[in-house]
Amino acid sequence: MNNEQKDGLLHLLHASSVIGCLSMSGKRSRRDFLKTTGSGAAIATLGVGSGCSSDSEFSPEDLDQPHSQRMSRKTVESEIRRRADFYLSQRYMVVDYYRIRRKLAYPLPVRSVSVPEVSVPSIDDYPWTVWMTWELEERVNSLGWAAEWFGDEGAQEAVAADPVELARWPEYRQYERPDLSAGHVGRILWTACTKWSWVDAELRNRLVAGCRRHLEEVFPASEHEYGQISSVADIRALEEPHRKLHNIPLIGTIGAALVASCSEQSAVSTLNHWIQTIFEANLDFREGGFTEGVAYDGYVLDFIADWFSILSEEQRLPILKHRFFTNFLEESYMLSGPGAPAMVAELGDVEPKEMPFHISAQAKIYPFQPDPVRAWHLKRWRADWIRSGGLGALHTIVDELDGEAPVDGVSNAHYAVVLRNGWDQDGLSTVVSCNNSPMGHLQKDNGTILVGKAGRWLITDPGYQQYMEDLEREFTLGPTAHNYPVINGLTQSQKSPRLLALETISKGVHKAAIDLTSCYPEEAKASAVIRTVWLSGNELVTVADQIDASTIDSLQYHWQGHPEASWWCQDGWALIHTDRADLWMTSPQFTIAGSDIKRFPGSRGQLTLSVETASPANVVWWFFVLAETFESFHLMDGGKSVEILGQTFGI
Repeated sequence: MNNEQKDGLLHLLHASSVIGCLSMSGKRSRRDFLKTTGSGAAIATLGVGSGCSSDSEFSPEDLDQPHSQRMSRKTVESEIRRRADFYLSQRYMVVDYYRIRRKLAYPLPVRSVSVPEVSVPSIDDYPWTVWMTWELEERVNSLGWAAEWFGDEGAQEAVAADPVELARWPEYRQYERPDLSAGHVGRILWTACTKWSWVDAELRNRLVAGCRRHLEEVFPASEHEYGQISSVADIRALEEPHRKLHNIPLIGTIGAALVASCSEQSAVSTLNHWIQTIFEANLDFREGGFTEGVAYDGYVLDFIADWFSILSEEQRLPILKHRFFTNFLEESYMLSGPGAPAMVAELGDVEPKEMPFHISAQAKIYPFQPDPVRAWHLKRWRADWIRSGGLGALHTIVDELDGEAPVDGVSNAHYAVVLRNGWDQDGLSTVVSCNNSPMGHLQKDNGTILVGKAGRWLITDPGYQQYMEDLEREFTLGPTAHNYPVINGLTQSQKSPRLLALETISKGVHKAAIDLTSCYPEEAKASAVIRTVWLSGNELVTVADQIDASTIDSLQYHWQGHPEASWWCQDGWALIHTDRADLWMTSPQFTIAGSDIKRFPGSRGQLTLSVETASPANVVWWFFVLAETFESFHLMDGGKSVEILGQTFGI
């Protein structure tokens, strides 16, 4: 595969399946059974752009390799060298608009904040500049760090042309408010002005002139957005305070503060006050559940971490000491996949590979707030999954990072709870959605679970909601997208969960219970909906749904599998098979057959176990088993408890 193909490869998630049911005699293990039947599915590939690795996930070799060998200054430099070579070979800057299945080639150097005349169904004013400036920042940083670290004159010559043209752009925003492109452009100019010693006086003068022009354009927009806000109390007084905390104008305003620090110091204090007020409100509101999820929280923190560089220690301290500042780190590591820290759980608008800003943020935060868990988390990542700004920050600290793993068991990741046995590929983890955040990047999907092992989420969620009004959007927001129970054809309409329990019962056995009753509309006629989840050892996840309703005409479940998994059905059990792990699932309340495994229109690859009943029991059980062999389960106490794998669970 050549470099341009790697740069532009879309998420082509595919899966055509052969589903069937065969008889199995005796007590042969299900793994033995697989050896004789094959996987039963065809698998295609997955790729990503931005000059990053074409590997879609952690390979078995990477998973087996000690973490300390995967991340070091040498690997950071090697990755920047690889990216710089890629960008040096470009004749056009290729931008992959993977969300809308478009890919564009921008002539180099890029001369304007371009808004292409390319059709996007149902969206008249698509944010083209976001992905364009993401890619431009990757290009400039990769070449800039190569020039700085290796004395690469070719990289220096190539990258100098980009910020020179950037300083001449006629405008820096696509929208009226301080937007994301303004944030990224401002950060590119600031980085070139302050981070690289090879930038000579003439180039720096040009960059500073661009900083002044950027500030002249963006400052009035930031003033319009935040000029009436002088304190956190002003935000609390708003009818919908969360709307003032959205990531877009904050990131755009941080870009303005960065360029102001290079050009017009008189504006810095005003911009810093706005940013500090908004971000402190962001932290304060977390007590009530405010969050945009790990991807967008990390996006904000990535800019905040750069903004820290222009603050005094006294200015930084109130934020670093805020009791909810650790939320960002906790989301990042708690939601990571077993043996694959980059594979954070895709609940809501979370894109593990395309939006890894959260780990860059942790690298930039580390010098201001060293932490053994942060150090451990950073050392576990792969360099080729980290944005170049994060690699630049890691370069000076990575060989000194000395951390330790946190305890596993149960944890609250602030919009989900996590049950975990082990952090490496042999471990097992279950993430359960539990959020009341008013922000749109998190969907109404409370109780939805993900089950992860060996670097993959075997039970998963479609994650990102498509903004185009098409089949994919209908799927990601529809009744088949999540795995909480659909009652009388109705999905959840509110984010109103109540966490009842999050505890370790015994060694290796953990439990979470969430009251979902208020998440459903009155039309569902449900007086009580409680989901209880147990994780036991490294081989069993058990789910019990207590559903009390005056009338249940229909109860549906939709269990999404890994996009690249193969499926099988045997003896009332459904199998999700990958090259790294197998997961079997069943429920005593349903007769599961191959015809229940479906590919829904709009799916980006996932196959779904989809079942329905008109006469459910008061307690519906689901079992997810990752063992080679297992005995049958036994319901007891009128269906209120169950014995499986020698363990008993009950409500």
